[in-house]
Amino acid sequence: MALLDGIGLRSAPDRLEELASALDAGLSAATAATAAGIRGNIAEGVSGALGRSKFGLAEHEVELLAACERAGRLPDALRLLATVIRKRTERRRNAARRLAYPTLLVAFACILLVTVVKSGGPTAVVTAVLVGAVLAAAVGGGLRLRRARRDPGSDPERWPIVGKLCRDASEAPYLTAMHALHGAGVGLRDAHAIAVRSVPFAATRARLLLAGPLLAAGRGFSEALGSTGALGRESLEILERAEPIGGLEDAFARAALRRGDALERGLDRASHALGGIAYAGSALLVFVVFLKFYGGWFSSAGLR
Repeated sequence: MALLDGIGLRSAPDRLEELASALDAGLSAATAATAAGIRGNIAEGVSGALGRSKFGLAEHEVELLAACERAGRLPDALRLLATVIRKRTERRRNAARRLAYPTLLVAFACILLVTVVKSGGPTAVVTAVLVGAVLAAAVGGGLRLRRARRDPGSDPERWPIVGKLCRDASEAPYLTAMHALHGAGVGLRDAHAIAVRSVPFAATRARLLLAGPLLAAGRGFSEALGSTGALGRESLEILERAEPIGGLEDAFARAALRRGDALERGLDRASHALGGIAYAGSALLVFVVFLKFYGGWFSSAGLR
């Protein structure tokens, strides 16, 4: 097993599920850790050993596992985290596949652009300016997104076109973490404080943190989050309907699934839109090159 782990034939989700299975079977923490390929001292707990190992877990994920371990629900949390990591990996792979065609078209367009610019003339200048503007917009968007991860003043949920996509990307991990923690018996207030750290954007984290004092004051969970605008209408409705009957654990799971599905559909639409834009831009450049190279022939033949 150590050899399989060393050459990457057992993924992190597989090893997390192996650990959960071993713990459920009643093996000691040390034996279960060995079976899952976790090396290191587990005296401070299995979650601590996971945090020090090469699993690539984020700090908030280790903290989530630690809370569930203290509550005696570590195997369930390990399985849920394995599922989350698999979905996250699959989402990244899907995004790479979706963007492969647009990227190829952009590369082709850049080659054509060099040809057009070398030919000179007003057409070359206009084409270069347009392509430069598109590239600048792409780089600027990436930098704004990076800034939004750290700066609460930059709220991607208010951005045009991608705002809903960013909201789904923020809500899905938060709701998933709340499902795991609440299901493990962690109190809503403590679970909320841990789950907030899973949110990628600073502005959303800031709104969620505002709900903490309200929860401490005894306000209901959905009421506290609703008053700060931390969650979207759909997620809030699911929680509001479930909280009075004590069904928050299941509601967190359903809300997380809903937001995850919405995120997948949004990414799919965005990739198709980018592909269409890239295709249209490449076709336009091909048309420009065609006119540049054959314009003289057309003129001599009396076709223009």
